[in-house]
Order: sequence, then structure tokens, then C-alpha cells
Amino acid sequence: MVNSSQNNVVVILAGGYGTRLGKLTETIPKPMLMIGDEPMIFHIMKSYSKYGFKKFVILMGYKKEVIIDYFTSYNIRNSSIKIKFEYEDVEVVGRSKKIDWEVSLIDTGLDAMTGGRILRAHKYIDSKIFHITYGDGLSNINPLEVEKSHYKSKKLLTISAIQPKSRYGEIRENDDGDPIFIEKPVFHDNWVNAGFMVADQRIFGYIKDDSTVFEKEIITRISEERLLGVHHHNDFWMCVDTARELEEANSYVKSGEPWR
Repeated sequence: MVNSSQNNVVVILAGGYGTRLGKLTETIPKPMLMIGDEPMIFHIMKSYSKYGFKKFVILMGYKKEVIIDYFTSYNIRNSSIKIKFEYEDVEVVGRSKKIDWEVSLIDTGLDAMTGGRILRAHKYIDSKIFHITYGDGLSNINPLEVEKSHYKSKKLLTISAIQPKSRYGEIRENDDGDPIFIEKPVFHDNWVNAGFMVADQRIFGYIKDDSTVFEKEIITRISEERLLGVHHHNDFWMCVDTARELEEANSYVKSGEPWR
């Protein structure tokens, strides 16, 4: 798919501690947890790349060195190389996997809140609008459709919304009072923020400093000012927030990745 919006930057929040995953994130940040043979953040980037997006800004914090090592050594790991030990020279002579992305890895500190991290991306964005997403959300949302919704509504920020599934099986009663069991029903009355957002550059004027929480302070304020747009998505989405959800994401790799 060809679109002039392909030059827009995708900003990915990847600096949190991921404490709900316990021991799994003691040595690596949550976005770098493996799904199949690739880190979760790489799956997210490939989802955007499918629609032509090539510029990424990764906002790092906790265990940033893991992210830096993965991307700086990507070509070496996925290439044939020739080494001249006498001169300490390493030459790539053939690549098994080729990507043509531009990736900026930005250290936003350990304790900055989500708004503060996004503010650090300001100087890396030269287009009128840009995309924002999280390093733990997988979806087959079409980011170009989110852009389309954003331009149509003329809002300052557009967020993608999904109807979440319950984490538990639900027991209901029919008209006769007999119990009916429904495994992980969808909450049809509720819509939640799925990430996959598009923002106008004006949004940086709303962010004060590292203490600013993007979701609680910025999105809420923009909503109150009636400058918030919503793009509804009725297909696949999941957030990998627990060990169980990570296992579920890996199970999809064997049967086909629905976020592709």
C-alpha cells in the first residue's frame, strides 16, 4: 500500500518496568520478550512496516542496553560476515534478512512517565503528525486507517479503541434461571484504549515534564477540550501484560500471527 504518510514517525513507548511479568522481566524489558524467534517490539514494528512505515523512535528506560544491543547487532546476527582479525575488521558479505528502517533509540531515563518519554521524542519528529503506540500491544489495526480517521476528524489526538474480552469465564442465567457458561466474553458495552494513536505536533505543548502521565493527564485533558478522536477496531488486539498472555501470544506463532 502506497501512502504519503509512510514518512511519518512511529513512536514506541518501551521504557517501563513490566513488573506484572515477574521474573520474566528481571533481566530484559517487556518489549524485548520473545514471541517466536523475534522480540515483541519487532513484531509491532513489522506490523507498521507492512503499511510502509519505516521511521521508528523507541523510547527506552528500563534495561535499555538490551534494546540497544538487539538493534545495533541486528545486521551482524542476520548476515554472513568476513572477519580480518589482524585489522579488527568485520565486513558484512551477505544478509539473510533485510530491513530498510530508520530506528532511533532514545534513552528517556528510568523514572519518566509516559508523557515525559513522549516529550523526549519531539526533536526526532519533523512531520505534522506522528504515530504513538506501546511496546506490548499486538493488533492487526491498519495504521493508515487510523491516520484517515485523524485527518477526517481534524482532532489533536486520535486513539484506537477496542472492546476487551474478559480474562475469565462468565456465568449467566437464561430466562428459566439455568446457568449458562461463556468463556471469556467480549464486553460489548465498553471500549478501551488499544494504543495505536495518531497525534498532531501540537500535543507537545500539553506535556509539562517527565512527571506528566500521558494517559491520565494529556488524553483526559484533550478529551475535555473535545479534541480527541476515536478509531474503532473490531478485529484482533491483545496486550501482553502477564506470563499467561505471553504464552498465548506464542501459541499464535504456530497457528498464524493474527497481528500480521
